[in-house]
Amino acid sequence: MLSFDRVSFGRGRALIRDLSFDLRAGEILAVMGPNGCGKSTMLAVFAERSLLLGGTVSLGGRSIGVMSQREIFSLLALASQNGIPACPCTVEDYVLAGWYPRLGLMGVPGRLERDDCRRVMEQIGILQWSSRRADALSGGEFKLVQLARAMTCGRRLLLLDELDSSLDFANRIRIATLLRRFAAGGGAVLMITHSPEQARDTADRILLLSPELPPLEGSPEETLAPEILGRYFGVRIPGTPDPGVPSGTPGRL
Repeated sequence: MLSFDRVSFGRGRALIRDLSFDLRAGEILAVMGPNGCGKSTMLAVFAERSLLLGGTVSLGGRSIGVMSQREIFSLLALASQNGIPACPCTVEDYVLAGWYPRLGLMGVPGRLERDDCRRVMEQIGILQWSSRRADALSGGEFKLVQLARAMTCGRRLLLLDELDSSLDFANRIRIATLLRRFAAGGGAVLMITHSPEQARDTADRILLLSPELPPLEGSPEETLAPEILGRYFGVRIPGTPDPGVPSGTPGRL
């Protein structure tokens, strides 16, 4: 469904080099790493292909280099770290905008599109917010609305950038349950998170990124080991050796 093959990316200089992984239907991959290591930039390559400095990113077996933006965002949804919109649209209209990559900017949503949005909103538990102004939501509420927008129009690949931030304990559990259900239905999720607990409870695999270490992919049990986390975040976790900064090659545990 999604493949990175020896990919390097960054703004002017490579933040990450030789990143390779495959994300298949039915899987959830969590991406973790220190601030500034390139996690959000990795997702931005789909909208700004100039960030791609080497290697190949493929969707459904096709390089994104030969795909239009409309094709790309008809296949995947990206929920970024962008804040609450300044425009005073309703929550339902904001969610409905998830259909625009398929409809086009001049397209007019009809009954099918509105029914789909309401179905997704009901699934997430926010249908009662339909007429609320999106710019009046709290940060945590808006994260749920972003997920609803991402899950519209039947797209099967979700790219989520810190969707769990600002969420309370109950909504973190709700998000994890929704994402596991989405994957079990044949979808795939790549989620950036700063929470080891959320990664452990949600993901099948974890990808660790660092500006000073090669990318490392493995199971939650392997990658969340204190000595591994300490090394990739450059901190000493009590009870573990000094992390240091070892060299190596990209790999899997």
